[in-house]
Amino acid sequence: GRSFTLSDDATAPPVVMVNEEMARLQWPNEDPIGQRVRPVGMDSGSEEPWSTVIGVVANVRSASPTDRPRETYYFDHRQRPDFRSRDVTWLMRSVLPPDVATRALRDAVASADVRVPIETRPMTSVLSGAIADRQFIVRLLAAFAGVALLLSVLGIFAVVSYSVLQRAPEMGIRLALGSTPEGLRWLVVRDAIVMVLPGLLVGAGMAIALGGAVRALVYGVDPTDMVSIVGAVVLLGLATLAASYAPARRASGTNPMQVIRSA
Repeated sequence: GRSFTLSDDATAPPVVMVNEEMARLQWPNEDPIGQRVRPVGMDSGSEEPWSTVIGVVANVRSASPTDRPRETYYFDHRQRPDFRSRDVTWLMRSVLPPDVATRALRDAVASADVRVPIETRPMTSVLSGAIADRQFIVRLLAAFAGVALLLSVLGIFAVVSYSVLQRAPEMGIRLALGSTPEGLRWLVVRDAIVMVLPGLLVGAGMAIALGGAVRALVYGVDPTDMVSIVGAVVLLGLATLAASYAPARRASGTNPMQVIRSA
C-alpha cells in the first residue's frame, strides 16, 4: 500500500493505515488494502465514518521493547475531529545535538503559536524508563552471577591446592623419574578441567532448558542463543585455568629429594 500524503486532508475520503498484526488477524486470507474499518467503543464519536485501508506498516511496541505486538490503526490527524488532536505526540529524528534540536523545535512551535505548551524528552530517556524495572532485575542477577563465579574460582583453587598437597610424594617421584615441570603443570590443570567439565555440561544444558524463564527480562536475546551459552562455558573454563594455575606452578617446583625424605 501507501502512506499518508498531503492530499489526505479533511476534504479527502477518510483513509487509515493498519499494522501487520491487525492485517494478519482481521484479514488472514485477504488483501487488507481496500478494506474498510470504523472506530468503535470509547474511541468512536457519534457518527464515525468508514475509512479505507491504504497501507500496512510494521508492528510497533509502544510501551516496552518486550511487549507483544497489538492490533493498531493510524489516522491522519487532519481527518480527525479537532478534540482528538489537542494532545499530540511527535517523534523527531535529527542529526543535531539534543539541546540544539530541542531549542529549534521550541522556536518553531513558538513562531506558530506561543500559547501551545511543549514538552520534550530524548528517546534514550523514554527507553530507559520503559526498561528500568528489567534493568534492575538483570543487574541484580548479574551481581549474583559474579559472586557465584568468584566462589567457584575460590572453590576450585582450594580443591586443587588440597589435591596437590596430598599428591606431593607422587609429584616428587614423577620429577625424580624424569617428568618435566611443564608436564606436572599440565597434569594438574588437566585434572582440574576434567573435574569441572561435567558441571559445565550440566550447567549449559540447564541454561538451555530454563532459558525461557528470562525471555521477558533480556530483550533481543534468544533463550537458546549459542553465542551466550558458549561464551559462559568458555568464561568458566578460563576461570578454572586461572584457579588451577597457581597450585600447578607450586607442584612443578617440588624438590624430589625433600619430598622423598619426608615420605
